[in-house]
Amino acid sequence: MLVGVGAVPVISFITFFIGVIMALQGALHLIADTVAISITRELGPLVTAIVVIERSGSAFATEIGTMKVTEELDALETMALHPIGFLVTPKLLAMLVMMPCLTMWADLMGVLGGIVFGITGADYGGHMPSKITAI
Repeated sequence: MLVGVGAVPVISFITFFIGVIMALQGALHLIADTVAISITRELGPLVTAIVVIERSGSAFATEIGTMKVTEELDALETMALHPIGFLVTPKLLAMLVMMPCLTMWADLMGVLGGIVFGITGADYGGHMPSKITAI
């Protein structure tokens, strides 16, 4: 729960505005290609990984470090529970499950940011020209 739900607002905010920035950089030329390809291939997964590691990874490390100081890890070993299997494995599995979900959400928010800028800032409202001229 800590890995996924807590990271959604941060990832949404960051990738939405990255999408807007990417659309602004490619305005009037390649908005769809620039935003969709760069967000889905590179920036969405990268931003997601950075946010999850920064937010959840540091929380996990702090929690386990605190358990070491308060000798809770020694208590687990006394009860014949392997601390890595008991503490680290569930957190790793949670990250493995949530990373693809968060990456898809980041991709969606980044592309949505590009769409919002394309419609409002670059005036790409889907209007067809009134007269099509042949080259």
